Amino acid sequence: MAALSTAQRAGPKDTEVALDSWLEWQPPSGSKPVLRTLLMIAAHQGSLEALSFLLHPSSASRGADCTAVSPSDGATALHCACEGASANCFQVGILCVGVRW
Repeated sequence: MAALSTAQRAGPKDTEVALDSWLEWQPPSGSKPVLRTLLMIAAHQGSLEALSFLLHPSSASRGADCTAVSPSDGATALHCACEGASANCFQVGILCVGVRW
């Protein structure tokens, strides 16, 4: 994930902005582009390593907002995890629900 690599290299203030920024993302299904956060994209892909990095606060970040709702279609990271249907979907759900709910 190139976007995650950019967030990891950014400074503390830049990282916070990047974690909560809306990105235009083209779903693999080929439907129209939607707005997603890095967390939502990682959840869709089932990337546990990226989710752990994004969700858990560090000295450089307060952690991504797992309750963010996409202004384009109302999806959350949990919705994206289910939609992505990766082999890690269950673990992604646990990470998303267990962090701030």
